[in-house]
Amino acid sequence: MDSAVVKSIRQVWQEVHSANGLPFPQTVQKLSGLGVERYHVDYTAGTITAYVGRDVDVAPVSLAAIEGTPEWNADKIKESVRQVQSGSVTYSEFSKGVIDGGVTNYWAFLAGKRVIYMGRYGDSNTEWFPGAKKN
Repeated sequence: MDSAVVKSIRQVWQEVHSANGLPFPQTVQKLSGLGVERYHVDYTAGTITAYVGRDVDVAPVSLAAIEGTPEWNADKIKESVRQVQSGSVTYSEFSKGVIDGGVTNYWAFLAGKRVIYMGRYGDSNTEWFPGAKKN
């Protein structure tokens, strides 16, 4: 992957994880503008992997830590998603909320307009982008 694109993608991650956080709609807009089709957040490994066509960038990022073994709770996950979508919580607070709901990682599919949250035993929950048309 082109080093300028990698640098720009990693700048977006820095903005997302800053004290104020970058709201999700702006995150999607910036990443899409860089050609990112999807990305994977792995709370266990502390990485975010961005995919631009067949190119991949794996960035080590300071993510919320998974403490203990939270049980899967789709209601907690959905509530955390609603809060971050409404702008009432930061990305950091959102991360803590979904981790408390049992999420270990998630995939954001920008063109597909959905995020799939997954737990350690294969549980999953799909959330659509606000206003997205479900197939």
